[in-house]
Amino acid sequence: MEKRFKLSVAVVALAIGHSGIAAVNAMDGAKDGAQNFYKQYLGLRATGKVSGILNPGQLAQLGPLLTPQLRSLFSQAFKEQTRCRKLFPEDIPPWVDGDIFTSSAEGFTSFTPTDSKAQANARTVSITFNYAEKKSKVQWTDTVSMREVGGVWLVDDVFYRATFAFTSGFGSHLQGSLKELPAC
Repeated sequence: MEKRFKLSVAVVALAIGHSGIAAVNAMDGAKDGAQNFYKQYLGLRATGKVSGILNPGQLAQLGPLLTPQLRSLFSQAFKEQTRCRKLFPEDIPPWVDGDIFTSSAEGFTSFTPTDSKAQANARTVSITFNYAEKKSKVQWTDTVSMREVGGVWLVDDVFYRATFAFTSGFGSHLQGSLKELPAC
């Protein structure tokens, strides 16, 4: 009887341990999704062809890592940017320069997701970014809102938190900037 009791206690402890691990993995899914997005984005930025909003080709590459709502906002913003170029060919169109996925106009050279917190039906992931070039180095932390869609954590919004002078200029958060239509 005592052996059976000890075995039952061990099985229950093991089950609790596994459910705890599953809960931790579910919580880390948002962090992993943010990590994956910024890794892919950093690779795309390394080509030197990304500045401002994503063009349709870039959106096709990164789109699977973005929520449908954010993809739609990028498509609308790109159409608006094209309209502004045609309407005012001598002017610089909206959303043309800077790193739209971070606070820094120059972008970043490395990043580290630091924590993940529940927020309504999403999770926010704090990400510490670094930009290092020659003798200068800047570090800041932005917050990325992640939503689970079909079992996958996707980027839904970016909240710019840097306090330095030369920010990306996209306002307080990504979706808010993209919703500013008409832009010209």
